[in-house]
Amino acid sequence: MLKNLDEKELRLLHMVNLMSIAFADGEIADDERDILIRIAKEMGLTEEEYNSCVDYWKITDEENIAIAIPESDEEQIEYLKHFALVMMIDGQITDKEK
Repeated sequence: MLKNLDEKELRLLHMVNLMSIAFADGEIADDERDILIRIAKEMGLTEEEYNSCVDYWKITDEENIAIAIPESDEEQIEYLKHFALVMMIDGQITDKEK
């Protein structure tokens, strides 16, 4: 867990984590992309911030991406809901997503 991240940085990192999950089967389907955009908007990320997450995700080895873990129980539950939504949206859960 990374410490000393502000709320915005934590949200950006969470979005990158979600992109990694969406790509676990080797592609990001349209419905996965749509849910990622919806989650980004719900978290208050701008289109520019979302696009910067996409750019960062594309150039970073997924094994080097830290996992965003918020401090509050409520936020942790919300992040888990996001993970579940992204994993299940395409109707298949791969071994990497598990």
